[in-house]
Parts: sequence; C-alpha cells; structure tokens
Amino acid sequence: VQAAFQRGFGRVELFLLPGFRERTFPGVQGRLRLPLPIDTDHPIFESGAGRERIDGALRYSHYFGDWDVGAHLFHGTGREPSFVLDPAGTRLLPFYQVTTQVGVDVQYTREAWLWKFEGLVREGQGDTFGALVGGFEYTFYQVGKSAADVGLLVEYLYDGRDETAPPTLFDDDLFVGSRLAVNDTQDTQLLVGVAVDRNDGSLFGLIEAERRIGQNYKIELESRLFANVDPGNLLTTFKQDSLVTLRVSRYF
Repeated sequence: VQAAFQRGFGRVELFLLPGFRERTFPGVQGRLRLPLPIDTDHPIFESGAGRERIDGALRYSHYFGDWDVGAHLFHGTGREPSFVLDPAGTRLLPFYQVTTQVGVDVQYTREAWLWKFEGLVREGQGDTFGALVGGFEYTFYQVGKSAADVGLLVEYLYDGRDETAPPTLFDDDLFVGSRLAVNDTQDTQLLVGVAVDRNDGSLFGLIEAERRIGQNYKIELESRLFANVDPGNLLTTFKQDSLVTLRVSRYF
C-alpha cells in the first residue's frame, strides 16, 4: 500500500507492506547457485509473525539544479535472506531476519557526465554494516557522425558485511564497462563490462544485448563469465558456471 505527496521541498512516499513473498533461487540444475541446494519450502523467519508481519518504508526524493537526491528508511523482514544449514547438512534454509536500513542516492548530471552514488547502513544481519557504490558514466554522442551513442562506465563497489549476513559477490570491486545505444527504430543496445576484485583479482564479466525484430519479436543475448577466480573468493562457487543465454520473444 503506497501513499505519496509532492510539495515544493520534494516528494515523500510511504509504503505499508502487509505480507511477504519469499525469494526464489536456482534449483539443483540451475545456474549461479550455491554449493548446496536451497530449500525454499522451509524458510525460517526471525519474526514470530512470519509471512504476516507488517513492514514499512519511507522514501524522500527531490532535485536541486543538476542534482537528484533521495533517501530511504526501511524497517521489517529483510527481503535478502541469510542461509543456515539444515540438520542433515544437505540443504540450505533461507533465514529472513528483521532489519532496519537507511540509505541515500545522489546523481549529478552535467553535459556528457553522469555521476552516481548510492550508500546504505543496515542492522539486523550480524554486525551493523555499510555498503556503497559510486562512479560515473561519460557518453560520446553521435559517434562517427552516426546516431549511435557510446558510454563509458566506471564504478567502485564496497560492502562491509560479515559472514553472518547474506552473501555478496561485490565487497571491494572495481567495475569498468561500455554501453552502446544505436538509437535506431529497432532499439538496438549493447552493454559489456567486467568487475575486478581488488583483493585477489577475480574477474566477473557480463554481456547484454537486445534488438527488436519487426513489430512482434525481440531478441536478447545475456552472458555471465568468470575468470581468474581465487579459491577463497565467493565466485569460486560459480567458476564453472559461465553461461550464454539467447532469448527470442514474441509479443501479442
């Protein structure tokens, strides 16, 4: 349930979340899964209300010249679970804890530059921790006198959570990528990039492309690539799971 109002000082949105839907995870034959299968049929909730707990969130957003700013507050059952081993030691059980999170997001737009920052502090999942991502995108417009635009993306990602919190791949990583927008009637787009772990050099790459075909079809390419994975990195779970997905969709 959402209520929002707009005033001269910005936009305020209130969210009431009466109920909970657990996350889905890849099955035994699925890609990008943890070493043990996740038993989504037997989740654990810290709150005695379980799925029926009523949670709440608040968001503020506004702009000041070239700056767009936002802030949020959330309190309730975290949508990102931790995992505990089942008594038989063969499966992982999702553990949904009650969390409180505050965060900010800032974007600065100036000519061809787009600077972004997002940060948060969360408590309730192990020790209180902070996380952030910041970087920029610079766009070269009408490259080679064409209609195409090429963007250069650079981001730094940091996450200070401990081992008792939900796992994350990006705790101290640098991402570099490029985005191509052909700006044609088929809406052809391409994104390529790689994230490098600053501690051990593990690499995570991605390729995403899409294009409409005629009036009813769309073709999409997605790829996830893992290389130079250090045995101590969480990515080692997925080092044999590099994949390419080709999808053709028809719209009616």
